[in-house]
Amino acid sequence: MTIGYEVRPDPDAAPGARSVTLKVPAGTIAGASVPLDLGADEGSGVRLTRLTMSPLPAASGRAETLWRLTALLGNMAKLLWAVGAERDRLRRQAALILRQKTLAEATGGSLDLIGYGLGVPRFPPLNHGFDAHTVALYALDDPEG
Repeated sequence: MTIGYEVRPDPDAAPGARSVTLKVPAGTIAGASVPLDLGADEGSGVRLTRLTMSPLPAASGRAETLWRLTALLGNMAKLLWAVGAERDRLRRQAALILRQKTLAEATGGSLDLIGYGLGVPRFPPLNHGFDAHTVALYALDDPEG
């Protein structure tokens, strides 16, 4: 995602157009917060002017409808953002854990525990272990039928 902005350190000066690229990892959950570092341009003279995204999802058509930008001014606002981001991460994790109680949404260890509670083992016990050097193993102790 590319965010365009103008810097006008002095109200009488001409604005200088600049842009910064923000990489949001694939799989980031909706509502997650990511910091945007403007470096030395940070301050009250900055005006956000455009937001572009590549690749743009075909369903929405516009990047502005998918993102929300919030400017935080001052160190206390940044500290509160960091605390709030951790709170949001904990809430998302708690919601994920709560969804693991249903069979349709359970994965991994939660699925094993649901099966254990129902008396259904995930992997039936085998009479033999795995050996990488075995080409063929014929178990002739299976019951007939």
